[in-house]
Amino acid sequence: MNEKTMGFLMIVLAIVLAILILGAPDIVYWIYWLIVAIILVYGLYLYLKSK
Repeated sequence: MNEKTMGFLMIVLAIVLAILILGAPDIVYWIYWLIVAIILVYGLYLYLKSK
């Protein structure tokens, strides 16, 4: 897959993970959001880099 497609998939993955936080306990709350933020930034980077 090219970088634009991978970037789009990473953005979708970050959104899905952000929705799933509703079922996560408070202990992993901050770690979970850190992972979501990293995936979102990486997805945006790949998506915008390919333009």
